[in-house]
Formats: sequence, C-alpha cells, structure tokens
Amino acid sequence: MSWTLIDAADSLQKFCQEVLEEKPSFIAIDCEFVRQTTYWPHLGLLQLATPNHAVIIDPVIHNLSLGPLEAILQEPSITKVFHSGHQDIEILYNLLGDCPRPIFDTQIAAAFAGLGEGLGYEKLVNVLLDIKVSKDEQFTDWLKRPLRQEQLDYAIHDVLYLKEIYGLLKDRLDDLGRQNWPEEFFLNLSNPKTFAIAPEKAWQRLRAPFSKWQQYSILWDLAAWREQYAQTHNISRSLLADNRLLLDLSIAPFMEQAELKETLKSHRQKLNTDALFENFYRCYEKAHQFLDQDDLTQQHRKQIIKAWTSQSFQNQLTTEQKQAFKNMRITVQKVADQLSIPVSCVSNRREIESFISCPDASHKLLNGWRGGLLREVLKSFLNQGEN
Repeated sequence: MSWTLIDAADSLQKFCQEVLEEKPSFIAIDCEFVRQTTYWPHLGLLQLATPNHAVIIDPVIHNLSLGPLEAILQEPSITKVFHSGHQDIEILYNLLGDCPRPIFDTQIAAAFAGLGEGLGYEKLVNVLLDIKVSKDEQFTDWLKRPLRQEQLDYAIHDVLYLKEIYGLLKDRLDDLGRQNWPEEFFLNLSNPKTFAIAPEKAWQRLRAPFSKWQQYSILWDLAAWREQYAQTHNISRSLLADNRLLLDLSIAPFMEQAELKETLKSHRQKLNTDALFENFYRCYEKAHQFLDQDDLTQQHRKQIIKAWTSQSFQNQLTTEQKQAFKNMRITVQKVADQLSIPVSCVSNRREIESFISCPDASHKLLNGWRGGLLREVLKSFLNQGEN
C-alpha cells in the first residue's frame, strides 16, 4: 500500500476530515520517539493506517500540532489498534490531554488468543504473517532530520503489518469465543488514571514490601520529590534517583548531610551535584521530621498508607489463608494451562489474595467470562470462607 508523509497543518486537517467522513472500523497507530534521558518522551513520528489509507505524520520539522487528531482518537466507532501500546498511548495522552478510545492492543490480544505472553512486535509479525521484520533502522534517532527513505519505510511498515495482525487476532478471538475477554485490559489502557501520575501517589508505583508505615511515609515524600522535580525539569526518574536508592533510604536510619552525601556517591545519581543535593536533603530531612509530629495530618497519612498496603499486599492473611492462597494459585494456573493462556490473563496475585481474604459469590473472579471458567473450580474455596 502507498503512503503519504504529512508535515503541514493543512495536510493533517485534510487527512483527519477524510477519516472522520469515512469512519473506518479501525485505525492502526504507532509512535517513534526518543526517551533516553528525559521524563517526557519526544515524539519523532506518528504512523497511522486505516483499511484504505496510510500516513506518516512528522511533527518535528514545523512543530506540528496534533490537535486535529483528537476527534479521530475519541471517535467511538473507530477502534484504535496498538501493539504494546502503553508508551504510545502515554505520549498521546501527554500531548492531547486524553487517552484514545476504544483500544485494541495486539500484544494483549495475542496472549488471550493462546499465542504467548508479552510477544514482541517482530515475533508476532513472524508468527501470524510469516514475515521477518528488518531491524536495520531500530536504533534510528527519530528526532534527527532529514530521515532517509529506508527509515520512513521501516516506520510505516509497523502500522501496515499491525492492521493485518489486528484482523487475524480479532478473528482468532471470535473463533475461540474470547472476543470480550481482553476488554478489561483495553479499558485500563484508555483510562487517563493509568497515565496521570500525581507526585503524592508516586510512592504507590514502587510497590515496596515494607513492614512499617513510617517507612512508607518517608518513601511517600522522597518519591513525590523525585516525581515533581523530574516532571518540572524533564529528566528521567532513574537518572535523577533510581528506585533502589529511594527504597534504601526509606528503611535506613536518618543520616546527616555529610553521611548522606557520602552514601550517594556509590549510586552515581544526579543528586551528587551540590545544588540538587541541597534540594533533595531538605525533602529527606522533612520526611523524617514529619514522623515526629503527632497531628491530624500525620494520622491521615497513616490511614492512607495502612489502607493501601492492606489492599495491595493483604499482609493480614492467616496461616490457613496463606495455604488456601497457594492452593488457589495452583488451581487457577491449571485452568490457564488448559486454555493455553498466561495465568495473568485469568487472575493476578492481588485478585486471588482479595478472594481468599474475603470469599464472596459476587467477587470479580466469579463473574463475567472469568466466572464461567472459575465458578466450579473455586467453589471449595468459597465454601471454606463460609465455614
């Protein structure tokens, strides 16, 4: 299929109008971007393909606004097709302020179709289309101009193959009677909460296995500082201060400036610069001072931390419940194996923990398509909870 390069506002507007008038059933989307040292990804190219059209949008040359695409990305009759789309959707969310919807992710769909978990794009193309994708241009600097024809051809093939894969996977899921099974995962990718990271909630993403709320409180402040600074100064979180450092500092005894500065030398973080270290140390010191307070603010944070940790890790499982948890994981794994799908498609650890801690016939695992798979095999676990 021939394709068109779009690098001007009038051409982009015309393409968007044509798509909205045609209203194809789907549009395949892929982004080429650079994000090695920055917090925010820099979009280099955006490739789109419908059943009848294919374009590469170049936003770099003329600092092109993607605003005209909003109507397409929000059009409910057009399914937006991605492969492992989290980063692509994050880019569009950051640029346009909302997530595309509805979404179909071919990596997720492939898992539900029994083709394997976490399949890379090249592997999936090879499995379904019997085509070996060239990797010659995969290390291209997508912000550098001009781009060679080979680089543009490499980019457009990502969506040309993607639209073919979409049709094959959709048919495969339909044939298996699993067309609705991945919907929960797709909805999560179209939910702005998946991508909107509030600094005060950044600590939750680290999923630290701490035993004391005070350790979580320190992590709360350190992670919030990192998130705010990284966003404001557009620097990668890991370059600023990696997760291991924040976790280690949250459980270590308080250190004075000289001792902490010496400790940071072994981590080789950006925090080693004097001005930035002073900024970070003020946050670190306040995080520890906060623990000495005994007021409503501290009590409120403590309640939030305890509620989140109990919901996320179910640390309060009894010895009997822990054994039931192990048995239930084995049972769910067997069901997944029989269907040739990853167990993560059927249930994750947190869902099993919540079921064991509070067995209920209305639980998510006993409803919808999961209920059809698990209701009978989990009946004994449900009865145990009632005894």
